[in-house]
Amino acid sequence: MPEREYLLIRGRLNRADDFTPRRCGSTAFIHHWPRAEGSDVFVDTISRDGTVLRSEPALIESERVCAPGEETWRVRAYVALDAEAAEVRLRRGGRVLWEIRIPDPPQVRVALEAVPVRGFGAKPSSDRRRGANSDSEDEATSGFPGGKPAVLALDTSEAAEPDLAYVTVVHQWGDGRFRTVHIGPAERTLEIPADQLPGGRECRLIVIYSNGIRSATAATDSFRLEAIGPILSITRPGDGAQIPEGTPLTLEGMVQDPERPATPREAERLVWTVDGREVGSGPVASVDPLEAGEHTVGLSYRSMDEDALTHRDADSRGSSGTMVRIVVAEATAVPANAWPDRDPFADL
Repeated sequence: MPEREYLLIRGRLNRADDFTPRRCGSTAFIHHWPRAEGSDVFVDTISRDGTVLRSEPALIESERVCAPGEETWRVRAYVALDAEAAEVRLRRGGRVLWEIRIPDPPQVRVALEAVPVRGFGAKPSSDRRRGANSDSEDEATSGFPGGKPAVLALDTSEAAEPDLAYVTVVHQWGDGRFRTVHIGPAERTLEIPADQLPGGRECRLIVIYSNGIRSATAATDSFRLEAIGPILSITRPGDGAQIPEGTPLTLEGMVQDPERPATPREAERLVWTVDGREVGSGPVASVDPLEAGEHTVGLSYRSMDEDALTHRDADSRGSSGTMVRIVVAEATAVPANAWPDRDPFADL
């Protein structure tokens, strides 16, 4: 039994009830049906003899605009598509705001002409100064912008409404893991930069083509793409920061893990070290005052799949660790909370 097709009608409505359609299409899967109770705007499907087959209320949401008197509203509605349906229209009460003929189902074919390749780049000189492994294999680190993009060749049927036709490209890199990586006009060739694509053993690119009213879907063959991996960055303290002696140290950092979604215990997977000693976990931590001299602050990320710590940073995305060096400067003046034995105010 074929799946039921639903038209997705969406666009913008202004104060004069002028409707501008935007990225309409069709789908067999609706994640959330719009809650449009009380709406006075409806989407109808009409048969060739003028009979109203189906009517669904449209969700109307106000948009924030800067110009006075230019208030607009977003419109979104789904309506089931019957075989007898010839037109779809948007109306408010008895006033028709927009109507269009329902075209035949579109067709789309896609071929992966070039498999994406993860970009590479040299390690920052600061890493080499810190004694990072300088083997030639490690001098190039994965995850840099660039590399080789995925090249898609599209073959689509003629658009019913050329001004409304568009293509959406969705990247799948695992079971239930999807990301929209492109929305734009339907072109013969599309290039998707590799740094926008999380990696995995079985990836594919899904193309959704809309001819302006109805949609069709096609997917590439599976391909393997090197993972970007966790990307760590230390935002505080900065590299080479001067910290006064006796001052508690505040640590702040963040992680981006493109291949894996966030989990409830995400914060516990960030581990802080000072001079190789674990001192805390989470995006923010505090450390008691350190002795005067040079210290190394490190941030590591505990993998979901294993207990071992993995190390990535925002620059090299695959270096031997994320760390900054700080200097705790010996105090040259008496801190305000360390008065001498003699009260300096006694003679006043």
